[in-house]
Amino acid sequence: MLSRLPIEGAAEWDTTGREPFGDTFAPRLSDDRIEPELPVLDVAFGENRPSRGFLRVDLEGGWSVYSVHWKSSGGASCDVADLDNARQREDQAAGLVLDAARVLQAGRNVVVAGDYNIQAPGRVVRVGTDAGEDCAPTGSCEGVCVPEGMDGYDDSIHRLMTVDPGARLLSAALDETFVARSFPGGAIDHILVAGPMAEAFEVATTPSFSGELYFGSDHRPVLATVMLGDGEEEDPAERIRRLIGEIRDRLSEIEGVLGE
Repeated sequence: MLSRLPIEGAAEWDTTGREPFGDTFAPRLSDDRIEPELPVLDVAFGENRPSRGFLRVDLEGGWSVYSVHWKSSGGASCDVADLDNARQREDQAAGLVLDAARVLQAGRNVVVAGDYNIQAPGRVVRVGTDAGEDCAPTGSCEGVCVPEGMDGYDDSIHRLMTVDPGARLLSAALDETFVARSFPGGAIDHILVAGPMAEAFEVATTPSFSGELYFGSDHRPVLATVMLGDGEEEDPAERIRRLIGEIRDRLSEIEGVLGE
């Protein structure tokens, strides 16, 4: 995660421990005098534990930004195989809610961004809004995950939204963000915000394009702007230009050091 604001703290929730996937590195900070957090969260995992948790960075100014990549669907939808995938996404959401609740209690703003691998509630029938009333599909959604039947079986985003009464999913109305467009029903990449500045955010956007990749990625970016307290709106394009300039300056410094 790259930030123009100083990183005051960082935390990595590793759901599988430090060793199984070869990740023995703790997150790094702008100030190496601060110890990174490796939280242990009280999540009752299902039969299969998700292989990914989250990375959180605490930025100067009261911002805490989470980067997530939730369990993929593997192309499955409304069948038994995806029930386990949904449970893993729900576990990932549950852990983040536990961590973010503490962050919000400290008066900070929370931003959760990344590949959720599921559409927003209300966009497809398998996405539910009631964790206590899930359907159990056996190969098809027909007659099972419909309004007159039981609630959809993937409540991951719904669970994430419970982190705060004012939480907002900025990307709920976006078109598909996966370039291959094999997840009809809207974006699977999202930005959720909560905390004192949640209402200051505009709804998210994603650029239109033609092709098989977006600058090398199989996903389109999701962008959101926020009106800061001084009344100046953050412009994503201008911010990216500033960051590119800073990266080039740092590279020049590194090249100078190597040259010495």
